[in-house]
Amino acid sequence: MLSIKKETRNAVTLRFPVPGNVKLKAKPGQFLTFDWLVDCKKRPRSYSLSSSPLRIAYIEITVKEQGIVSSFLNREAQKGLTVEAHGPFGQFYFDETRHRSIVLFAGGSGITPIMSMLRYIEGAAPNTEIVLFYAVHTEQHVIFEGDLERFQKRLPRFRCLTIASKPASQWQGPRGHLNRAMIEHHLGEVPIKRSFFVGRPLT
Repeated sequence: MLSIKKETRNAVTLRFPVPGNVKLKAKPGQFLTFDWLVDCKKRPRSYSLSSSPLRIAYIEITVKEQGIVSSFLNREAQKGLTVEAHGPFGQFYFDETRHRSIVLFAGGSGITPIMSMLRYIEGAAPNTEIVLFYAVHTEQHVIFEGDLERFQKRLPRFRCLTIASKPASQWQGPRGHLNRAMIEHHLGEVPIKRSFFVGRPLT
């Protein structure tokens, strides 16, 4: 059965059960293409998984409201909704055999594939060295805030810098836009074997 979680004012996470005879074999960071039926018309859209591939009984996608399908999913999706999906696709994924030290960049809903990676790392590669730069408009636009706080406690080599461009006065984190000075300050000298991932939303 579909479950729906409101993440922010304009973003929801949808959890779909995977049929028992399906072996998805997704990698953390990959996406699926879904054939949504909206207004009696099939509308294919691709969304990155936000769930860990270790969770084989279900998949989750996190959708920000910004178009016909994403508006439908945010405003009208209900338990019982089903959809056909194809994939997984994409070369943007984490591989613990190659990526021992990573830097992640995400803006807004571009955190979605990054979250799949982080959840996978929590379960399968917790000693990975991680620095996450996450840019948002205001503190109200931070998606997965609870997960990010959990990673700070559970992953010994995880650091997260959330930058808000127009936060409220009580915001304690960095303000403005992510820039070179911020990156250099928090990264220091970059090791040769560090891998960089720049997340972006799929719609």
